[in-house]
Amino acid sequence: MTTAQKPDIIAHVDKIKMHNRNRYFSEEEGWNKDLIWKTLKFIADESNCIVEVNTRGLYKKRSDTFFPGTAILGQIHHLKIPVTLSSDAHQPKELDGYFPEAIQVLKEIGFKELVYFNNIGRKG
Repeated sequence: MTTAQKPDIIAHVDKIKMHNRNRYFSEEEGWNKDLIWKTLKFIADESNCIVEVNTRGLYKKRSDTFFPGTAILGQIHHLKIPVTLSSDAHQPKELDGYFPEAIQVLKEIGFKELVYFNNIGRKG
């Protein structure tokens, strides 16, 4: 997808966990961790993509963490992949759901900036 479609943002890197909830596999299984690492490494090395930090799973009670979770966010930070913050809002009242918490987690991991878009283009 990152080479054929060249998106600006990669969203839902680990959304599979929303439907899994450790019913089918553990997110700690080697194959899953390896696949996520390879995907992130490719994003870092071969694309100019941003990874979305999505809060919807938390405020909709479909996940116990952000998409992606903190371990993956740590890898993203390590690989110096830029991130943006999104609530994936479907209604105006959801627009900033869990943003303060997400910003705090990102700061704790070591992120210093978020990427955003305006009418001129990509910023941050």
